[in-house]
Amino acid sequence: MVKKKTVKIVIIVNRSRQKKLRKRAKTGRNQLQKIGLIWSQSNHREEATEIS
Repeated sequence: MVKKKTVKIVIIVNRSRQKKLRKRAKTGRNQLQKIGLIWSQSNHREEATEIS
């Protein structure tokens, strides 16, 4: 039960992030920042796997 709830929360967070990225893509501004966000997310995921 707890694992399913955590997965749902993660999916909701990912959806909100996707909406923000879509808005930035539509405006066409701060493309470097968008790339930086992708880098930061991938780095956090790698760190999480290493810690676990």
